[in-house]
Amino acid sequence: MRLTVQMDPGKEERIRKPLLEIDYRTYKTDIITDLSVEVPASFYFDYYEEGAAFEQSGEIIVYVFNALVLLVVAVRMYYWIKMNPPRYVARHWGVSFGMKLLLVICDVWSNIMFTVYFAVTSYWFIMYKMQSNAYLLMPQKNIENSTYDIFFVFLCLIIGTKTLAVFMTILNQTKADIFIMDWEKYESMKLVEIVDTSANANAQQQANPNN
Repeated sequence: MRLTVQMDPGKEERIRKPLLEIDYRTYKTDIITDLSVEVPASFYFDYYEEGAAFEQSGEIIVYVFNALVLLVVAVRMYYWIKMNPPRYVARHWGVSFGMKLLLVICDVWSNIMFTVYFAVTSYWFIMYKMQSNAYLLMPQKNIENSTYDIFFVFLCLIIGTKTLAVFMTILNQTKADIFIMDWEKYESMKLVEIVDTSANANAQQQANPNN
């Protein structure tokens, strides 16, 4: 026996007509009086809601923040090109540009999308816990086109891009050459008094020829 209850997406805190499914089995009538015979029985209760409306709102949010990602990537790459013009590294500039672009896209996208992911899931969890009547349900697993599966794939993409960004950052930093220079300003160097000790020694010998 299975009872399925679905939230009505058109009316808040309302449900559609429940669906009761009964799966019958054929048994002999003498089991009614025979107390030693046990007949297996099961009852399931499904309570769910359609996530189409929420998924549409989520798509709009993702599109808006993806546009923000493109804007941030464009600004960062613009300043990178100004600091690394092609004439300085003409032979390897294309490879460097491609690697830097991939790093920036993975880093910016994972950071912004994780913020969006955290905000959306926090809203969903808080609204679910604070409701006094049935208004919003958590997404279900093990069903077709589950919102839970979409969020899980989205989280895997965030973790994957952030891991790639961290790996590429470590690779770039290990290939960098660091020069430590002790730079003295010219104005401060002019104030330094240089004493010629050999000239002082010759003057003392001329003053004391007997020594």
